[in-house]
Amino acid sequence: MSRLCPLNTTVKHYAQMLVLCLLVYGCVEPFEATTQLFEKIMVIDATITDEVKNQEIHLSSTFQFEEFVRAPEEGAAIKVVDGSMVEYPFQEVLPGKYVSTFAFGAQPGVSYQLLITTTDGRNYTSDPTMAPPSDPFFDLKATKTFNDVGEEGMSINVVYPPNNETKYYRYEYEEMYKIIAPKWTDVTLQWINEFETIQVPKDPPGGRVCYKSDESNTIIFNSTKSSDLEESLEYPIRFINNNDYFTLLHRYGIWVKQFAITRATHTYLETLKDFSGQDNILSQTQPGFFSGNVYSEDYPDEKVLGYFDVTSVTTKSLFFNYRDFYPNEPLPRFIDACAETSPDPALLRKLLDDGTVMFYLTDGFQNHFVVNRVCGDCTVLGQSEVPEFWID
Repeated sequence: MSRLCPLNTTVKHYAQMLVLCLLVYGCVEPFEATTQLFEKIMVIDATITDEVKNQEIHLSSTFQFEEFVRAPEEGAAIKVVDGSMVEYPFQEVLPGKYVSTFAFGAQPGVSYQLLITTTDGRNYTSDPTMAPPSDPFFDLKATKTFNDVGEEGMSINVVYPPNNETKYYRYEYEEMYKIIAPKWTDVTLQWINEFETIQVPKDPPGGRVCYKSDESNTIIFNSTKSSDLEESLEYPIRFINNNDYFTLLHRYGIWVKQFAITRATHTYLETLKDFSGQDNILSQTQPGFFSGNVYSEDYPDEKVLGYFDVTSVTTKSLFFNYRDFYPNEPLPRFIDACAETSPDPALLRKLLDDGTVMFYLTDGFQNHFVVNRVCGDCTVLGQSEVPEFWID
């Protein structure tokens, strides 16, 4: 049975899965995959930005195909050293996750170098790396369009100004959307005895409006080498189907981070993404191992996968309502049909006590209707706290 390499979409997992695929698959003949030969390889995910914050570095190693579990590299000593030999030490806060002991940001015109020593005494270092200048001249635009398979929806595009010189960028985003419970009510039931109830105000009266946030999980990068025209250049970073009941139902927001990267970083990401594709993994000509800018000090031939990147960051946000682009069309369907039922008092109490349904009042005090909890309590889907970057 033919079996493809499992692909993950974060930068560090692209790296791990690429090595895994290169080690496991050496031809295009179908077979049941098991690991015959395994070589443990250090995987480094390290990006230092010009934001003043506690910077993060992630260390792991490749894992065998049948294990399919991330292998964090624990107990390492890590520091970043700048061109003036100022040291920025890191400490491990979770297995394989290292955070700088104090906040700092990469300074313009200053080079930085990563130094790692593992618990078994292996030493790794990076090439000296300098952040490109920040570029605040970009915007975000929402456009109603169709994707490559003919689905209608909203495209979120980065917009570069005209006559922009060739530059290289990577993007991350956090998207936020509002959720409104369609069958919410401001009262609840209080039992007097086994069969009698009274209605009392909810305390607290929450559960009507919530918010859900998701972060990007794909490698998004682009260059403006084609933007030497007298018109702006747009690059899509997110497409949302217009029937997405979560995302576009009411109000949508996206907060985008633009990382200015070097040409070398762009080339590395491009190669990493290309080699991680299914067509390349199963192609007749298998690619050899390719390295980033981190290497072993002790063993020059040791394979090391990963990249130490120093970047400058610019952020933008964009918000819009569904009605801004679809003023005369029905709202996308909710996740649940929210059908109402009126059970007898004994069953009603059991359902409410179990938490499987919500009380919903429709006709005064005569009947007690219930709906699935998701229809009357938005906290099933999101959080009642307003996201940090939300704008109404």
